[in-house]
Amino acid sequence: MRTKLLLTLAVVLCASSVFAEEELEQLSSGHGVPVEGYDESAFQDPERIRHLHTHIICACPEENWTRTLRNCPDACATPQKMEVAGLIDEGKSNEEIIQWMEDKYGPKVRAAGQGNMPTILSIFALLVLSYFAGGAIRSWKSAGVEAREDRQRLKEDLNPEEIARIERDLEQIE
Repeated sequence: MRTKLLLTLAVVLCASSVFAEEELEQLSSGHGVPVEGYDESAFQDPERIRHLHTHIICACPEENWTRTLRNCPDACATPQKMEVAGLIDEGKSNEEIIQWMEDKYGPKVRAAGQGNMPTILSIFALLVLSYFAGGAIRSWKSAGVEAREDRQRLKEDLNPEEIARIERDLEQIE
């Protein structure tokens, strides 16, 4: 019993140290840490910075390329945001800045809407799928309407004596 307790305690301590190490790594990368002191309105062209931030993905490995710089509230995005401001000060165009980011961080840094073919294909596939799903739903609905109309016609064609006879036959079967 004592051995099991010590073994369980050892496993718990090891696991907690691993989680603490991961949390420390996240904090050191800036992920999960709120931004202090960064204000895009303090720069020369805040509208342009905001525009560029919506077209560049945060390169933080903890976020797995899921947020634009505009939508990343964590300090991990601050270095990239500062790079954008610096490149604007150097006189680079928007496309040159996005290309610079892509050269440094890879093609995933380019947000959708900037010639991102997989996103366009995904949207096209979704539209095609929606079209065919709509056709299937219309087909099922019309089949249901036709079935109701057939039942109604059948009821109208049978006289009450035949219906009573069929019901008696069904009761005998049960």
